[in-house]
Amino acid sequence: MYHHFIEKPGKQARVFTCMLLYLLAGTSSYGQIDTPRRSSGEFNSVLSEGNWYKFGITVSGIYQMNAGLLSEAGVDINNIDPKKIKIFGNGGGMLPQANSQARLQDLTENAIFVNGENDGKFDNNDFILFYGQGPDDYGYDRPGQKFTYRKNLYSDTTYYFLTIGSTNGQRVANQDNLGTGF
Repeated sequence: MYHHFIEKPGKQARVFTCMLLYLLAGTSSYGQIDTPRRSSGEFNSVLSEGNWYKFGITVSGIYQMNAGLLSEAGVDINNIDPKKIKIFGNGGGMLPQANSQARLQDLTENAIFVNGENDGKFDNNDFILFYGQGPDDYGYDRPGQKFTYRKNLYSDTTYYFLTIGSTNGQRVANQDNLGTGF
């Protein structure tokens, strides 16, 4: 089961949706990247276990989720260990149009920052920060020495999924200060 919530300007809307998710396993002829499978060849998605909270973003940036937003979405913040919070998603941009091109077969876990997680509870002042890539692509064309932009023709929203797992989630790693001489 997963819960769906979308942020709207000025207010938070919540829609709960129960669905059965059937994800079909692809074959290498479709260029999909191999992921662990059961011996029967059946695909095992990360969405197959636990409670999931789906949320969408429309532009790339750093996003913050606080206790109020999580509570509004249906997360019982009083009974979670913040170290177990995980966010999954594959970023934005369009999928390749050619079936022969490689693509991810399942959602990947994103590294996040959780302020206040060390005390083992999610307090009102705690929050999650993560980088979300919007539906459109930006890049740099080195040979042409110019920036490029590609509008996603099929969606105006990129979706991410939050869950409270049984193991600790990935976190943003600390980096040493590079100083001023770089």
